[in-house]
Amino acid sequence: MPTIILADDHLIVRLGLKTLLTSEPGFMVVGEAINCVAAIEMVRELRPDVLILDLMIPDMNGIQVIGEVKRMLPKTRIIVLSMHADQSYVSEALQKGADGYVVKDSLAHEIVGAIHAVMSGSTYLSEPLKVCELVGSRYSSAADRRDRDTMLTGREKEILSLVARGMANKEIATLLTISIRTVEAHRSRVMRKLNIRSHAGLIHFAMRQNILYLP
Repeated sequence: MPTIILADDHLIVRLGLKTLLTSEPGFMVVGEAINCVAAIEMVRELRPDVLILDLMIPDMNGIQVIGEVKRMLPKTRIIVLSMHADQSYVSEALQKGADGYVVKDSLAHEIVGAIHAVMSGSTYLSEPLKVCELVGSRYSSAADRRDRDTMLTGREKEILSLVARGMANKEIATLLTISIRTVEAHRSRVMRKLNIRSHAGLIHFAMRQNILYLP
């Protein structure tokens, strides 16, 4: 039976989480903290199996909490629950020792799945983050990035850049004076070549390749 501490300064978030988790067989919420200092003290006293932590919790940096908890109790699993889905936040949290990262606009069942995953020794990432992490881990070296970059034609890079900047297919078609169907075909080809299945993955790849803004 995993014991859980919730660390979030928003009462409504804690209430929602507690209601969800206590309805799950075998889960036990043993404490709630509204700031970083309280979270660390509560973890030290109660030694929970899982800490669910909001990175933006007051009076310290949530990343510091991850490091401190892992220093005290390496076996306590930490799941970050955050509104931030930026790769920089995710990477730093994982590097400091977080075992999972769930974005706050995820479906409710994701946090339950995350707890099961980290308790079994796995790392859990929300669905949009899995694509980004996959792309980042597979193509992190300069050589790999160059190889990946050369897979795309000039037109495909151009359309990727516009897609990543938030433009719709119709807007891209008008800008480039081509048909919407042609834009869709290029976009599908890019995703197939890069083995990317989401818009978030395209944006992340464009940023890593420095082709988000082409001349």
